Amino acid sequence: MIQKQAILMIQRKAIVMIRLQMQKTSTNSLGLARLLQLSSQLEDLALHQCVLRQKNLRHRGRLFQHIAEMHTPPKLKRLELRGLAMEEQDLLLVIQRTGVRELSMYNTALSLGTYRSILDYCTGNESGMERLYFLDLFEQHLRVCFQGPKHGLAEPWFTGSFDPHEFSSDTLERRGADIQHRISYQSAPTILRILVHLSECNGR
Repeated sequence: MIQKQAILMIQRKAIVMIRLQMQKTSTNSLGLARLLQLSSQLEDLALHQCVLRQKNLRHRGRLFQHIAEMHTPPKLKRLELRGLAMEEQDLLLVIQRTGVRELSMYNTALSLGTYRSILDYCTGNESGMERLYFLDLFEQHLRVCFQGPKHGLAEPWFTGSFDPHEFSSDTLERRGADIQHRISYQSAPTILRILVHLSECNGR
C-alpha cells in the first residue's frame, strides 16, 4: 500500500505526479507497481522520488526495479523521472517495454551500470523516440557531461582523460530527426564530491 505521505493525482489517461517519501521503500514500490499495472490506459507518467534522508543508491533503486518487473506495463507516450536511482538494466527494460516516445530525466542516478545502452537504444530506429531531455544525470556518484556549452553550476573534476571544454554540458535535448544522432558523453566526479571525499579521509 502506498503510504499517506505520497501525493497522487490522476487525470483520466495521465498520472500527473507521484511524489513518494520513501520511508518504507519496499511497500511503496510494490504498491506503485501494482497501481501502474492496473492503469492499462495510462499514457503520461511523472515520477518524483523525494528522499528525506540520504540512502544507498541501490536501496533507493528498488522502486524502479518493481516497475521494470511488471507483467503488463502500460504503453506510455511520455515518461518523466525526477530524483530516482535505478540500475541500468531496469531503466532500459522500462523504456523498452512501455514504448515511451518522450523521455525526460532530471537529477537521476544509476546505482549500477552506465547510460550507454540506454542512450544507444533511445537513438536507434527501434525505439521510435520523439523527444529526449536530460538534466543532471549521474552514474553512481559521477556527473554525466554531454558535448556542448556548460549550463550547470557544479564544476566536474576532470582527470585529463577527456576535454572539459568539449564535454561541459549537464543538459541534453533532442527532437525529431536529431534524436538518431549518437549521443556522446563522459562522466567524472564533481569538485564537491572530491572535497567531501578528502574531508572524510582527513577525519579518519
